[in-house]
Amino acid sequence: MLLLLGDGTSLQATELPGRGPWTFLLLTSAPGVPEGPGVPEGPGVPGAAGVPEGPGDGGVAWFLTRFGRVVVPDLRGRPGWGGPAEAPGHLDPVDDLDQVRTRAGLGRPLLVGLGGLAPLALRAAADQPWAWRALILAPPAGGPAVTADPDQLGLPVLVLAAGLPPTEQAEAVERLLGRLGGGPGWSGIAPDAPPR
Repeated sequence: MLLLLGDGTSLQATELPGRGPWTFLLLTSAPGVPEGPGVPEGPGVPGAAGVPEGPGDGGVAWFLTRFGRVVVPDLRGRPGWGGPAEAPGHLDPVDDLDQVRTRAGLGRPLLVGLGGLAPLALRAAADQPWAWRALILAPPAGGPAVTADPDQLGLPVLVLAAGLPPTEQAEAVERLLGRLGGGPGWSGIAPDAPPR
């Protein structure tokens, strides 16, 4: 999908349908989504053709489709991408995430930050905790540690340790979703969402 942003530019986002009621906004520095499973197996069926067993083996987007739809924005072409915040023309990616969330009609998705974009996801959750149902972080192996205090953020947080086996990662995601309840449905709007 192509989203028109407030500054007059557009941003490409890939949307993957899913089997569950949840909506995920997935941040990754490699937003290309690998070709998915064949139609007979359907999305999100672990072990089906092209569907990884868990999030640790490179197929996070397809893995998450077992729980709901996944939207993967390509932020790489945005002004200031990868540059310092003080650089001329730099736009805060947190504002871009809010525009992606609202313009794609995601309601209150779960925000997922992978690798080098885990700190951006954490910053977006801290800046706009009302916009997200929960935060899932998977910082890069060998990179700086990313820690998040759920009490300080005001939303549920899951930090997946690098090197955790895929089955344990899947169980951790399932536990987080279980704590959130039955799911908000396709609209992504939770009963506790602020009024519009």
